[in-house]
Amino acid sequence: MGQVTLSVNGRDYNIACEDGEEERIKRLGAYVDDRVAELVASVGNVGDLRLMVMASLVLCDKLFDAGAEIDRLGATAAKAKKATAPEPDAAVAPVMEAIARRIEDIADHLESA
Repeated sequence: MGQVTLSVNGRDYNIACEDGEEERIKRLGAYVDDRVAELVASVGNVGDLRLMVMASLVLCDKLFDAGAEIDRLGATAAKAKKATAPEPDAAVAPVMEAIARRIEDIADHLESA
């Protein structure tokens, strides 16, 4: 099991992680530290706990917005696909009719032979 020391708002936090995930955790920790620094710049140093809660809310807000955007893009893509793709029944129906006519022709030919 890996371990990483992160610095957020000047305080160090030891974080356990899966082996091989250390660099990713460091990048995530740096991102959190940057968001906390932005908060400190705008509201002051209101305590580590409050800053962490505020940073969590900011990050969750971004995550929810990203999720909503993914849903919106998925719906748009589904509508575009539906608008351009023929209905399966509509595409298959002419082929099935041609096959049915051919079978009837063969059956007629066999009956008359």
